Amino acid sequence: MEDKLIIAVGSRPILYDQSMYTYRDNRLKDRAWQDVSLEVGETVPECMKRWRSLRDRYRRERVKEKEAQRSGAGASEKQHVWRYMEVMGFLAPFLQNRGTTSSIGTRR
Repeated sequence: MEDKLIIAVGSRPILYDQSMYTYRDNRLKDRAWQDVSLEVGETVPECMKRWRSLRDRYRRERVKEKEAQRSGAGASEKQHVWRYMEVMGFLAPFLQNRGTTSSIGTRR
């Protein structure tokens, strides 16, 4: 199911590309999820739930990958590569890290 779901969502940028003008059109997104559901053979809520899970796992795996490549990370065992990492690569340009805030430096 995961392979079909990734391919089905990947062919519908309205579901993940926030820069698209139509991204905020909920009717179009609902229709896209219905199409995905028919293609995968699962209900819309199940497809959405599974997609969220896959997307979040992809994000976590990317962070792990970057941490392992950081300078000073040390030599570690060979990293296990998540099986969907390459297939979900189309998401890379659309994932943005949230900015962080700090209370350091706010004292006067």
